[in-house]
Amino acid sequence: MDDVPRVLEVFKAIQSNFAIGKIVMTEEFRCVNSVDTVRNYEQCFGNVPAIFEPHLHLKQRVPLAVGSIRTGDTTQYANMILESA
Repeated sequence: MDDVPRVLEVFKAIQSNFAIGKIVMTEEFRCVNSVDTVRNYEQCFGNVPAIFEPHLHLKQRVPLAVGSIRTGDTTQYANMILESA
């Protein structure tokens, strides 16, 4: 089902139980989404550093992930990798 759940809903749900040291997202996320969408994500991150890299680089990281959560979010390039602190 489109947009159920959304990436930020999952992020908010797990951040109280997971020490996030870094967030990795794609540069394309900032290019194709509205300023309000980008700002909303960055506000949710709080003090957790976020780095933005090309989409192809992010995809190369995925096979190394310990876990994966799939959402129904339709926000373009909203995928993120969370590294533990």
